[in-house]
Amino acid sequence: MMNYRLFFTLAVWMIAGLGVELMAQDTVVSSSKSNSTVSIAEIGNSLHFSQSEIRRLTFQKLSSFGMMTASAYQLKGDNTYYYGMASEGDNTYINGMQVRDASNFPVRLISSYNLYTRQAPINRGFTVGGITAIETLHPDEFLVQVDLNTDQAYNMQGTNGEILVNIPFTSKKNDQGNQGVQGLLIAGKFATTNNTDPVWKKTQQLSSETLASLQTNPLRPDGLGSGTFQNAEFITENDLADQKVPANSGRTGFYPYIQLSLPILQNGMLQLGNYSTIDETQVYNRGNSIFNSNRNALQTRRNFDNFIHWKQQFKVNQELSLSYDLHLQYSSYHQTTGDPEHGKDFFDYGYVGKFTSYKMPTYEIGSVTVDSQVYNHVWVLNSWDFDTLVTFEPSNINPELAAYTTNYYDFYADQPEGHFQNMDQIILNGGLINGGQPQSVYGLFNNTGTFTSGYQETKNDKIRAQLQFNADYKIHHFTIGGEYNRETRSHYALNPNNLWGLMRGMTNFHLHQLDKSNPEIVMWEGSVDTINYYRKFDAVSQTEFSKNLRKALGMPVDGFEYILIDSYDNENNTIDYYDKYGKRRTAHTPDNLLSMKLFTANELLNGGLPLVNYAGYDHTGQKTSGNDPYSFFSDFSINASKPTYWSGFAQDEFNWKNLHVTIGLRVDVYDANRPVLKDDYSLFEINTVAEVQSQGAIEFSRPSNIGGNYLVYVDRVNEPSRVVGYRNGDQWYNASGLEIQDPTIFDVGNGISPSLKNPEIQSLQGDWTPDMTFQDYKRTTNFLPQINIDYTLIDRINFYLNYSSFTQNPTSYNNFRPDQYYFWNYYAQSQALDNPNLKPMMAEKFFTGVKSRVWKNLVVDLAFLRTTIHHLISLKQYMGAYPSTYVTLYNDPLPVTTNGFEGRINYVSTTGTGFFGGLNATKLFTDDEYPLKITVSDLVINANAGYQFGSKNNFSGPSWANYKALYGLSATVYYQYRHGIPYVASRNVEGNLLRGVKHTPDINLFNLNIQKDISLGKKVMMNVYLTIENLFNFQNVFNVYSYTGKPDDDGFLSSPEYQHFIDNQLNPDSYRLLYQLQLYDPTFYGTPRIWRAGVIFRY
Repeated sequence: MMNYRLFFTLAVWMIAGLGVELMAQDTVVSSSKSNSTVSIAEIGNSLHFSQSEIRRLTFQKLSSFGMMTASAYQLKGDNTYYYGMASEGDNTYINGMQVRDASNFPVRLISSYNLYTRQAPINRGFTVGGITAIETLHPDEFLVQVDLNTDQAYNMQGTNGEILVNIPFTSKKNDQGNQGVQGLLIAGKFATTNNTDPVWKKTQQLSSETLASLQTNPLRPDGLGSGTFQNAEFITENDLADQKVPANSGRTGFYPYIQLSLPILQNGMLQLGNYSTIDETQVYNRGNSIFNSNRNALQTRRNFDNFIHWKQQFKVNQELSLSYDLHLQYSSYHQTTGDPEHGKDFFDYGYVGKFTSYKMPTYEIGSVTVDSQVYNHVWVLNSWDFDTLVTFEPSNINPELAAYTTNYYDFYADQPEGHFQNMDQIILNGGLINGGQPQSVYGLFNNTGTFTSGYQETKNDKIRAQLQFNADYKIHHFTIGGEYNRETRSHYALNPNNLWGLMRGMTNFHLHQLDKSNPEIVMWEGSVDTINYYRKFDAVSQTEFSKNLRKALGMPVDGFEYILIDSYDNENNTIDYYDKYGKRRTAHTPDNLLSMKLFTANELLNGGLPLVNYAGYDHTGQKTSGNDPYSFFSDFSINASKPTYWSGFAQDEFNWKNLHVTIGLRVDVYDANRPVLKDDYSLFEINTVAEVQSQGAIEFSRPSNIGGNYLVYVDRVNEPSRVVGYRNGDQWYNASGLEIQDPTIFDVGNGISPSLKNPEIQSLQGDWTPDMTFQDYKRTTNFLPQINIDYTLIDRINFYLNYSSFTQNPTSYNNFRPDQYYFWNYYAQSQALDNPNLKPMMAEKFFTGVKSRVWKNLVVDLAFLRTTIHHLISLKQYMGAYPSTYVTLYNDPLPVTTNGFEGRINYVSTTGTGFFGGLNATKLFTDDEYPLKITVSDLVINANAGYQFGSKNNFSGPSWANYKALYGLSATVYYQYRHGIPYVASRNVEGNLLRGVKHTPDINLFNLNIQKDISLGKKVMMNVYLTIENLFNFQNVFNVYSYTGKPDDDGFLSSPEYQHFIDNQLNPDSYRLLYQLQLYDPTFYGTPRIWRAGVIFRY
């Protein structure tokens, strides 16, 4: 498939280039254009805005500018879809610097904005959606500009500000008379909002009085004398209030940009720049929304993109000009997400208070032999650990958690027996111990005090270098260059709420047995009455955590101190323990006794029930720098992922008469630099047919269609007696050689059993070596032709054909996770596994059409389009894999093709005044066999229109009007209509009985922008503006429940089969009320009407 595209491109390139060279010898190309018309060929190739046009847009965020182009639409979040393909990846370039997230870039800084969705500059790539190229203001004049604005909606208020200072230093003329300006550009944006995702759906929340009561008194006695009920499960409508703004769902951020321009050498320009993202976001949590929003996680970002750009130009003669660009970039992205109060104080997560257990030894009547002497009917000690009482001292670290246990102790203050004799009684009856979480409210919402269950930290560094040469020779513009990228992706994730349970189990695990080889005889009135045993120290079972904890406390590692980990008081630095003789004592601890360094990596991995997930960090959360991909199997370390990708490109662009041709070739190479499975269906090497035949251990007749390199499956792994089937790649065959789809028929009583080369190896340790399971990632190379041909007939009709292709590298679920393979049985059954063997997706885009100037600058464009996505990343279940079936992501071998038609009408104002506008409609026909593989809205209509009156010198308005009042005034409207996206409808509430594909409701969006320039002096201008998004407050719905097709009803509460279940809840009325509230999902709804009013001062 790659070869035909490559050969076709080269052939067209050679033929077209040779032909034009021969014809161009006697050709003179006129550069003169009419002042009242624009080139028809240039309209629609990309979306372009200048700064003055940006001010007139009906969108304020950079990530929404793309909505002005054909086929564009947005779902939730900032991702924009073009022709059904999400614009993901590093798709924004600022002065050539590739930026991962430019959604908050200061828009008043932009001099030129270009969005490419059909075709793109050949030096830009690695995304299949759209590519955005931004140029900032040039340092040629002194400028100070301030923009202040506010956002207002029913359930959201925000304040934003931008400042820009452009300081030119000196300038000098080069030998062509051009100016090379030294200058400093400083800009920044400040933004704060109390709701990052406003929606039109009005919601409810607990009244402040009810919430405060539940936080202080979360429990009530159950009336049976032992347990408790949660007060949250008894709320009524009287406890609710209308919600204006979701609590703790805001963001505050600062986004500075700085650039220094220095003309150096002849015709050379050096630029240095930085763009930073510094913000904090309170992460909305649907489960916390009613009772626990104050525990929403806090996400912090510190992203820094830095670049050095060097460009130099040479004019050799009148026919030949040369230039080259060198761009160097270093980017560092750091993000943390955790509890808003505790952050990296991991042992504060879930800390309730100090629990002191009072223990006594227990005895039984028995017979014991000591030193060959038999003692009958004596008291024999059988345990040191009978708990008689647990006292509780609440902590102020998590007062809402402590309230559960405080309530419980208050209810049964005078009744310790059966209530708080031991920790289990506290847990079973509704109290909390350290590390415990409150029970959810009917399984619908998190109760008060529930703390953020995880801490995540990511650190991604990237270096990028691009070198490009350009040559203008006669009518040709040649470009050739290359780009290199290397990323270092590190991450650390911890589940702190399980630390306390892990410590509780490991602290004294080695002291649970009695040392019966060293009994102590107790005499009473001259005879043996009692036999005591002390605790037995078992060095083999002692955990490293226990050893390190004892060292930190100054206790002997092999001592008999029984440490009560839950008695740790981190405010007074004390902890209780029982000595060898069963006497309770108190030890003073150092500050911050508990530390992640007390654990080993293996302990935190917890036998496949991990508390940590890391790469490029160690198990304690500290950065590492190892390079051995297999080090995990010796010391449990995992080095950072370091994918590399690079490209080379060459292009020729030329004009001959009315023909414009661009032909190029881009080659993208991706290397994950990680180990991958040698066989997706087995952790261990499987014998081929030829190998089994040569071994002669099993007699079988090989079917004629079964190759010698096919893999063999037998009746059992150990000592197999017969062949039951074969496999070649993904294709299975039974013992007769017939193709089959279901490999479970190979299970003849011992599971699906491959013929293993080393059947004695069943884990990734011992005699196992990495080369038995893994191999290096095989780098992927994609040849990406770019062809654009257009012909203009008497400047009124333009025929064009465009073919372009792009790649997009995998960025998620493609880590090499050795822990997943090491603890296979747990991971394979509980989650989708990462797949480091993912290849880049590749997209082809083909457009052919005609443009016609129907009147002055009114242009109509009709086109046929075809897009194809190859290697689409999808989920796959590897049925029949060994040791067990698992689910992971893979590259779908079947392409996804979309055909369609596109119509555009554009009216362009060449004077900068008067009417301007356009309408475009895109109709797509998706592959009926795969309607859900990509998110496609099959009909999108985007339209915009506006009028600009201009200023005194170029006023365009009615002569009878008070035209001075209209100076600088403009108005713009934007409208979008689109069909909904497909979803699978179900026949029942659970969603497991499917009934075909339906579509979400259609979308309508109407935006308005009004602005006016006001002169305050010779050099001072003011611009006031008002932008209203969703002017008519259309109630747009992005998603629905599959059974009902509604966004606020999944059918459960009204389904007859669930009424008995509902009526058996603790309080059915409260359950119904809370279930209805739980149906609200903000990801289902569009934004409400948002007013944005602002003022710009410019000097």
